[in-house]
Amino acid sequence: MLSFITKLIHNPDLTCRIETPIEASLLIPILSVLNESSLYSSWIPSWTMPKMGIDSSEQLEQVSRGSQIIRILANVPWPYSKREALIKAVAIDEIDERGFVAIRISSDVPVGGIIPPPSPQVERIDFEGAMLLRPCPRNHELLLKSKHVYREPLILVSFKMFADPRMTGIPTTFMNFVTRTAIGTIFFCFLDVAEAVKHGKRPKHMEAIAEKKDFYDWMALRIGILLEKAAVHDVLPPISKYMNEAKTSELEAHQAFISYLQS
Repeated sequence: MLSFITKLIHNPDLTCRIETPIEASLLIPILSVLNESSLYSSWIPSWTMPKMGIDSSEQLEQVSRGSQIIRILANVPWPYSKREALIKAVAIDEIDERGFVAIRISSDVPVGGIIPPPSPQVERIDFEGAMLLRPCPRNHELLLKSKHVYREPLILVSFKMFADPRMTGIPTTFMNFVTRTAIGTIFFCFLDVAEAVKHGKRPKHMEAIAEKKDFYDWMALRIGILLEKAAVHDVLPPISKYMNEAKTSELEAHQAFISYLQS
C-alpha cells in the first residue's frame, strides 16, 4: 500500500512530479527496472483508445557503468506521427556525501556515431527529468496521512519530468487522458514490475540481472550503505538543486558525479 503525491501541468508542455515512499527491499528491484532499458516495451502499457504506447525501446550505448543512452519510440493518436525520445540517463551516487541516489535524464544527446539523426517519419521530442531516492523521514507528510504500517526502513522516491511532445492543437481530451490516467498508470506499473522482480517473477529481468551479476552485487553494496543512513534519518538530505535545476549544463552536472561514474 503506497501513499502517493502527484502534480501535473500542461500548456501544452507537460511537467510532472510524483512522490511516494517505498520499503527498502524494493529499492534494488526499482533500480534494475530502470537500468534494463531494452525491456521497457515489455511492461509499459499501451492503449488503443486513444492510440498511445511504447512501440520499441533499446539501449544505443552504455557510456559508463552509471550512464547509458536509450531510444524509445512511441505511438500517438492520428494525425500525429510517432514520437521518439533519445534519452541520456546518468546515475549520481551521493550516498556517502549527502545520502541519496539520483538518476538524471535528458534528451540533450548529440547526433553522431551510433546516435542516428531523426527519421523524417518520426518527431523527436525534448525531455528532461530526474529521479531521486533518499531516506524517508519518519515524520514525512505521506506517512502521517497513511494508515499502512511499514515494517522496513523507507526510501522516498521523487520523480520530476518536463516534456515537450512537439504537438500543436492537441485535443483537451487527449491531454486530460495523459495527465489524469496514463502517467499514473505507467508509474504504478513500474512499481508493480519492481515488486515482481523482487519476488523473481519477471524472467527476462532476472536473466538480465544474472548476466550483470558484478554490477548488481556492487549496487547492492552501495544500497546497503544508503539503508544504514535511512535507519537513522529524521530529515530529508538537502537535494533541492538536483530536482529544481533540470536544465543544468552537462559540465555543471558532471561536477556532482563521483569517480565510479567515469569508469
